[in-house]
Amino acid sequence: MKKKLSKKAKVGLIVAGAVVSIAIVVAAGLAVKNSANNSSSKTADLNSEVVYEVTGEEPLKFKGNSIISKEQNIVVDKTQGEVKDLKVEDKQDVKAGDVLFTYHSTQATNEKEKLNSQINSNSEKSQRSKKNKDALNNELNSLTKKIETEKSNSPAGEPSQAVMGLTQKNEEIKAKIEGEQTSINAYNDVINELTAQRDLLSKQEKKNITAEIDGIAYIYEKGLSDITSPYIRIVSKEPLIKGEASEFEIESIKIGDKAMVKVVSTDEMIKGIVTSIDELPASSIDGKSLSYTFNIKQEKPIRIGFNVEIKLNYDGLTIPKECVIEEDSKLYVAKSKETSFEKVEIKGVLDGENYTLENDTIKIGDKISKTPIESLKVEVK
Repeated sequence: MKKKLSKKAKVGLIVAGAVVSIAIVVAAGLAVKNSANNSSSKTADLNSEVVYEVTGEEPLKFKGNSIISKEQNIVVDKTQGEVKDLKVEDKQDVKAGDVLFTYHSTQATNEKEKLNSQINSNSEKSQRSKKNKDALNNELNSLTKKIETEKSNSPAGEPSQAVMGLTQKNEEIKAKIEGEQTSINAYNDVINELTAQRDLLSKQEKKNITAEIDGIAYIYEKGLSDITSPYIRIVSKEPLIKGEASEFEIESIKIGDKAMVKVVSTDEMIKGIVTSIDELPASSIDGKSLSYTFNIKQEKPIRIGFNVEIKLNYDGLTIPKECVIEEDSKLYVAKSKETSFEKVEIKGVLDGENYTLENDTIKIGDKISKTPIESLKVEVK
């Protein structure tokens, strides 16, 4: 049989229970406060880190791609002869002036042989006329001496019948000499004309085709039979970027402007300079509108067709040397990310006390630690 508690005992138990409950609540409150204090302490430590905010002016930005700066297409012209003596191989480097191949024209050779025959014939005729002229000159000299002898034997002032006859013959010989000289001149004129034609045919008989630019030669065998396709294509290795700007942007671009080109697929940053600006608009890269194009000569080649992002009059962002750590020949910074820091790889060149960034992993407005080694040890939960 259970013993009943007195009224006084019941009151005691109630009071004891209340005290225990209060103690539990107080203990829980203290635990929560301590936890909050600990969290606040870590956040405060993070917020109190000395950070560097990346600053700079937003540059003009444009889209573009890598293009062929120069090219030469050689299409076979069968009227010039047969292609022979190919001097280059596919994908071979060539220089301007290098012989690529030679046209051999059988038609030119045949016509040249005919001209040689005509030249020889006229040359023989000219030589015969020269011999005739020389013989006539000898006869004239002999006749002149006879006339002088006859004159000396004739009475003074009374030319003899013999002198008169010799004088008439002398004039006839002179006329023949002039006739032969006229023939010689005519033959020589014909020879000169035929020789000029032959020299022209000699160039057509074997005509060298040369490279007009420096570059890489690509050979397409199809071009030997298809006159609509190039046989040899020379592509310049000189780098060139084509950018495009709207009618509202083009006036802000000037020849000589410095450019920073980012290759979209690799994030590589390459410096360049604006070399030309088109006066007339053309279809934009997406084909949906008109735009003005401008060309940039960059410091190193970019694969043809690669898309790029262009920033003009932009030297790149700079950050203090103290913000950068180097590990395994790579550069890193501690970039602020909400309540922590993350390790971010950068590419840059040290110039004095600052690094000039060469990629886009850090942007204007980003905050980075000035004590990256310590900051990257902080871990906030």
